[in-house]
Amino acid sequence: MKRLLILAAVVLAVTPAVFGQGMRGAQGDRASGRLARMLGKTTSFTATAQSTTLESSGTETITEMGYAVRDGMVRIETDLTKTKTMRKGKPVKKRNDEMEGMAGMGLDKQVTLILPDRQAMFLVYPGMKAYCDMPKAAAADSKTEWTEQGRETIDGHPCIKYLVTTTKADGTKEESTSWKATDLQNFIIQTVSVSDNGTTTLKFSNIKLDKPAAALFELPPDFKRYGSIQEMMMGSMQQMMPKMGGTGE
Repeated sequence: MKRLLILAAVVLAVTPAVFGQGMRGAQGDRASGRLARMLGKTTSFTATAQSTTLESSGTETITEMGYAVRDGMVRIETDLTKTKTMRKGKPVKKRNDEMEGMAGMGLDKQVTLILPDRQAMFLVYPGMKAYCDMPKAAAADSKTEWTEQGRETIDGHPCIKYLVTTTKADGTKEESTSWKATDLQNFIIQTVSVSDNGTTTLKFSNIKLDKPAAALFELPPDFKRYGSIQEMMMGSMQQMMPKMGGTGE
């Protein structure tokens, strides 16, 4: 039981990974808002993304994600067992072991669905055959300005580099740097964000500007629905207890 509680706490801390941040509550709206600004007029595509977060402590976390976007709907697939944490070039064993341990709870693979037409976000766990609603806070008005910084080449793609400044309703500002690939219909192939916690780089590859299948954005009808991620974690632990004898470390 102790081990299950530890794993559940880890899941709540790292789920889901979008721009290196969680998507619960107001954070979720900020993350989805940044995603909308990043996508711009690119309404449909599929791609692989790598998110690299370098903390001020020197710890580096690398997460790979599969993206599918169709007319504003977003699907992000993540395999947490492939998330690697390094410090000074060496694996952080504890964090990496925790990621591996999620497989036993059916929590290693996760899918985030952002569905604007339903004004909803869902977190789906295929290994559990379950999903839950993600709470949303009221959206705040914001203004985004793009200032050209020059031209660079990213992975062979000619790009225009921009400083992106977002001014929120309360007057506070967020800045990031984005690269638009001119040979990919100005697709934003890379973005770098700096915060008090460190620097996060999101980089896309295997980009296809085709419309993905609509079925990718549908909730599986045979999956169990939970009202919150906490409720879903409890459901996972209850399923695991009989396999572990109900007690134990």
